[in-house]
Amino acid sequence: MRKRSRIGAVVVGLVLPAASLLAGDTPLARLRMRLSWFDVSGSAAAIEGAASHELSTLFAPASIDIDWTRASTGVQAPDSDVQVIVLEQAPGVPKGVMGAAFHSDVRPHSVWVYLRHVRSTLGFGSRAEGMLRPTEQALLGRAVGRVVAHEIVHAYAPGREHEPTGIMRARLDAQFLKQKNVQLGKEQVEAVVGGLTGNGGSILAAPVE
Repeated sequence: MRKRSRIGAVVVGLVLPAASLLAGDTPLARLRMRLSWFDVSGSAAAIEGAASHELSTLFAPASIDIDWTRASTGVQAPDSDVQVIVLEQAPGVPKGVMGAAFHSDVRPHSVWVYLRHVRSTLGFGSRAEGMLRPTEQALLGRAVGRVVAHEIVHAYAPGREHEPTGIMRARLDAQFLKQKNVQLGKEQVEAVVGGLTGNGGSILAAPVE
């Protein structure tokens, strides 16, 4: 996946309750990430629940609760930390790109999801959500949740490189998207926590892809 962003700052070196929780310690507090979901595609209603559940599952062990709001296009956007814009596809976006992110110096950050590309990666072809079986819709929703999580990390830490394994690998293939359980790594959690709390620790400038 590719991210759309400008040169930004990498958040590193932060140790907060979320990181302690991943290490097995008792958390001191929970954080809240306010997320607005814009279904511009008009066809993501059937997968919204599965996407929301997967995102909450991924961030819960990091002591981050997802405050999910379904937003409407053409009206004032709700106050949020991250806005997720769901498109069927977008002109000029290569077929293999399932999502993109934009880091903003002020809230909200923006994340895009390209549904047709996610369906294609899963092997569902170009069939719309209404043509998918319930089990396929559940898989698609879970996959979208993982794509969103990947892009949220990019949005909060635009200078971070992709990793060889896990949810921050450069390409989330069908095998990874379909496997039962995945999780965020400690450094990925620290980047998001640092952005949510406004305390990023060490700041390093770095170019982005």
